Amino acid sequence: MPALTVGTRSYAASASRIARQAVRMFKMSPERRKHRIEAAKTQLVRSAQGSQSAGTLAAEKEAAAILLSQGIQEI
Repeated sequence: MPALTVGTRSYAASASRIARQAVRMFKMSPERRKHRIEAAKTQLVRSAQGSQSAGTLAAEKEAAAILLSQGIQEI
């Protein structure tokens, strides 16, 4: 399972989730894609500061899949 590394933390996302995000990102304009990448980074920072609820874990996986779909493996 591919993983995104942010400092000392690691976020895993399934290959199917990454592929789904890659297809979605491919259809976007470069400006929209850049905005979505920045939003995913922000989501990871917010989830790292808060508690670990079911919604937070799902948001982490989605954000990690977005970044991994664009070839970003380490921040």
